[in-house]
Amino acid sequence: MMPRDNPTPEIAPAGGRVHPANGQLAAHFAHGSYVVNITVPTHSAKAERELLTRREREVARRAAEGATNAEVAAVMGLTAGTVKTYLSTIYRKLGVSKRNALPRALGIGAAVAPSVDDLAHLGLTVAEAEVARAVAMGMTNKQVALARGSSEGTVKVHLTSINRKCGTRNRSEIAVVVMRGLRGNGGFHAPNVPVEVAP
Repeated sequence: MMPRDNPTPEIAPAGGRVHPANGQLAAHFAHGSYVVNITVPTHSAKAERELLTRREREVARRAAEGATNAEVAAVMGLTAGTVKTYLSTIYRKLGVSKRNALPRALGIGAAVAPSVDDLAHLGLTVAEAEVARAVAMGMTNKQVALARGSSEGTVKVHLTSINRKCGTRNRSEIAVVVMRGLRGNGGFHAPNVPVEVAP
C-alpha cells in the first residue's frame, strides 16, 4: 500500500484493471487516500504439480491423502527422515507451509485417510486403530509393520482383534467399515455389526 500522491505505474479506473506482470496478475486500486496494489499468482494446480519431480509428486500425493511420514516411507522404501526432506522441498516449490494445504495445491480432494481419533467409534485400541487406518489406505502387513516399528506377526494379531470387534472377516471388509464411516453423516458403525461387501 502506498500514499496516493506518490507516482504509480498504473491506477485502475472504476475498481481496477488487471494486467499480467511477471507471470502474475497485478492490480492497482484507488482506495481513499491510498493506492492498493494486489498481486495474485496465476499458477494453476497443474502448473504447480509440474514443478515437482516424479518422486516428489508421489510423496506429495500420499501425504495429501493422509499418510504419515512413516507410512509414506514404508510404502516407498524410504526413511521417515527422507520423506520429511522431500516434504520440505515440496512445500517450498508449491508455496505452502502445512500438510493440510497439499490437497488444494495438488488439485485433488481432501485427505481421505482417517485419523486414530476418527476410529474411536469402532471400539479399537490405539494400536488397532493405526492398523485399521493403514489397511484402509491399502498398505500390506509388511508395510504396516515397518511403519509402526513392529513385526508382521503383531500386525496379524491386531487384524484378528479388529475383525472380531468390527464383525469383519478380512482386510477388504475392514477398509469398507473404515471408509464407510468417513463418508456417512452419522459417524462410524458400531462394533460387531457385520458388513456386506459386494462381490
